[in-house]
Amino acid sequence: MTITESQYEIAHSAPPRAIGEHLDAIKKVFTWLRKNQPATADEVQSATALNDSEFAPAWAVLLENGNLSAYPAECGPVLFTFENFQDWVNTARHQFENAGSKAKAARCRDSLGRDCPTGFFFNRAEDEGTFPVTCYEATTEQREAYIKERVAELKEANYEATMPDHSVWQIPVKLIAEHAAKRQGCGIEEVWPTFALDDGTVVDSAQMMPWSDVEVVAKEITGAWPTYDEWWAVAEGRTT
Repeated sequence: MTITESQYEIAHSAPPRAIGEHLDAIKKVFTWLRKNQPATADEVQSATALNDSEFAPAWAVLLENGNLSAYPAECGPVLFTFENFQDWVNTARHQFENAGSKAKAARCRDSLGRDCPTGFFFNRAEDEGTFPVTCYEATTEQREAYIKERVAELKEANYEATMPDHSVWQIPVKLIAEHAAKRQGCGIEEVWPTFALDDGTVVDSAQMMPWSDVEVVAKEITGAWPTYDEWWAVAEGRTT
C-alpha cells in the first residue's frame, strides 16, 4: 500500500502542547509531503530533507507521536469549511444536507490534514487549535469505493416504514430496487448506485410501490398502538 492510498494520523495520545508549539511548522511539513509525494512509509521515515531542515523540531514531534504508515490521501474540491467547533455544531447538518450526494464519502480534515470522521476528532481539533476543519468532496476513486461498499450493505439491508397507526413494517431493500428497475425499464445494477448516493431515493421508490406488492413480504416488527378501549383502563385520572 502506498501512502497516497491511506491517511496520515497523529496518535490520539499526541500531547496537544507539543503539537501546538510547532503547529505552523507541522503544516509546512504536510505541504512538503504532498509536494514531494514519497511513495512509502519508509521513505517518509527516512526523509532526510525534513530531518535536516528548519522543520526538524516539528518532524521530531510527528515521529514521536505519529503513525507514519501514511499521510493524507488526495481529496476532491472543497465543499465547505467549519471555522471552529461551534460552527460545526451549529451548521454541520445543514451543510451536509445542502451538499447532497456530493457529501457522500466526503472527507473532513483539520489544519494538520488529519481526518475528522466523528465528533471526537472535532473535539480534538478544538483542544489542539487545529481548526478550521475543511470538508472535501471525494475523488472519483474514493466515490466509487464508497458506492461499492454501500451497495453491498444495501443488498443485505431492510427498509422500515412507520404507519399512521404507529405500527412498523419491514421489507428488503432489494425488493424496492427490483421494483424501481422494473418501473424505470433498466437493470437492477443501474439502480443500486442511485440508492447508495441518496437515501431519499430509496424512500421515494418504496412509496411508489403498491401495498399489494409489499404485503406479501412485509414483516410487522412492532404492533399498532393500543386502542382507547385498552388505554381507558390504565389512563391517569383526577376529579376537577
